[in-house]
Amino acid sequence: MLPPQYKSTEAQYQFMRWGYNEMQYLDFRFWNLTGFNRKEKKQHKDAVYYALNNAEDFEIVSWYSTSREASGKIRVIFTHPISSGYCRDYQVQLQIKKRIRSKTLTACKRVGSLDWGFHYYELPEDKKFFN
Repeated sequence: MLPPQYKSTEAQYQFMRWGYNEMQYLDFRFWNLTGFNRKEKKQHKDAVYYALNNAEDFEIVSWYSTSREASGKIRVIFTHPISSGYCRDYQVQLQIKKRIRSKTLTACKRVGSLDWGFHYYELPEDKKFFN
């Protein structure tokens, strides 16, 4: 996996959503006309949730497509408590053929909640890849 991009004071939070969303695919839908197919999206979603719910910090959870050159890796890099639960910073690395994209994201879970809230933030250097 590529080295994680740790958040800095320059990071700007853009939004937070409860539940899983298209942000997880790191804009591959714009770079490749087909993007990830339904099966690959499910594999990635399952891997993200598995990593968030079960993986130790720095453990890598991987998936790959048997039908074409597409794969993903998820690595939780830091777990920290918040007043209403806890958050996990995690790195996503996705690949379609020779294109690889990586981003560090944050997910938080409230006490008693079954779902994760996903934070999205941008570092200044992300603009060259994600805009």
